Amino acid sequence: MQLVDEGVIALDDPVQKYLPRFRAKYDDQNVTVTILNLLNHSSGISDRSSEVRPLTDDNYYAYAKANDIEIVEYIELPHMPGSEAKYSSAEYIILSRIIEKATGEDFGELVIKRIVEPAKMTRSGFTYTDAMAEDQVYGTMKMFSIVGIAMRMFMDSANKDHWDGTTQWLKQFDIGWLAAGGLVAPIHDMALFLSAYHNHILMNAKTKNLFLDTPTVKVDAWMAPQEDIRFGIGWYHIRDKGEFYYQHQGLGPGFRTIIRIYPKYNLSFVILTSQTETDIDSWADRLIDDVKGGLI
Repeated sequence: MQLVDEGVIALDDPVQKYLPRFRAKYDDQNVTVTILNLLNHSSGISDRSSEVRPLTDDNYYAYAKANDIEIVEYIELPHMPGSEAKYSSAEYIILSRIIEKATGEDFGELVIKRIVEPAKMTRSGFTYTDAMAEDQVYGTMKMFSIVGIAMRMFMDSANKDHWDGTTQWLKQFDIGWLAAGGLVAPIHDMALFLSAYHNHILMNAKTKNLFLDTPTVKVDAWMAPQEDIRFGIGWYHIRDKGEFYYQHQGLGPGFRTIIRIYPKYNLSFVILTSQTETDIDSWADRLIDDVKGGLI
């Protein structure tokens, strides 16, 4: 959003403006995917869309060409861009490549310079450091869980430490996809991030309003427990049990996180856990009920 405010990129810019090999079709017709479609997860590009990689990743494109790996000319989308939303890490990985093209700078370095440092998140970064040691915890996954089983299948054995009963403990490791769960931060730094957000340190008031008020897209989530879920720019916009709030949550090997912002109460909070299977939405619901009830 800072780059939008500075005129470096625009929400309605097509992906192809920055990644010229990218082409998409829906129902056998050429369609345009915009930066806003990526931001609000309405592009139709899923984490299973492996064919999109050579269309958006210059290094992989060169590798594929050199090794005679088949490269498609376009990606076929399951719906018209902007018509429905579904979370996809791939969209934010593509966004990080667009940002690098538009600025000529490394994405990770930009995040540190524009977000982490202004918010004074001194123990945060994209790789573990000595400064993080006092806050560091290790992730866990349960043996008998769908998430745990699936993640263990795709994890390198070098990242697994030991079993404690039915709990798999993990070793420290970095996530290579910086734009999709790569930032490491303790609870103290996440509180500083929310403070910086509320006090317009990361975005001025005009850009913050654009960030919050840009029209949302209905989420394709028929099994979700909440009454109405939509995707705005990077955040869920949720109405449930008479409340409205913004939410972002994350799930990775051994960890689960959730952040909520309640504009009605000018209140926000973050929960970080080292258990993949935690029902973190229920935790967040109980926390806001306690706050409203004056128990905290």
